[in-house]
Amino acid sequence: MDTLGLQLERQLSGIVATSANVVFENVVSTFGAISYNPLTGVVTINKAGRYFINWWVATQATLGSTGVAFSIETSQGDQLPGASPIKIGEVVGFALIQVDSVPITLSLVNISPTS
Repeated sequence: MDTLGLQLERQLSGIVATSANVVFENVVSTFGAISYNPLTGVVTINKAGRYFINWWVATQATLGSTGVAFSIETSQGDQLPGASPIKIGEVVGFALIQVDSVPITLSLVNISPTS
């Protein structure tokens, strides 16, 4: 069985601007026809199939009066958000995407109205 997997982590603190990709500094594990660009925060999937994505972001603060939101966004037009009404804490999201034509790219994007 051909299996794909990718585990990324970001331990560094910093600000993620509105509409910007989260950039992870560490590839914990990778196998199969999947790759990650640490300069852009873009994941590329090179095999058709159905993929489950599990992510979370720990936030320390955000400017403005709204909570925090991030989204898995793909080159095939998927936008799969996860949000929290609070400004400090954990934001969690899950995504299930169907890939029929490869390659596709995806990234975790800050969709909050502020950095």
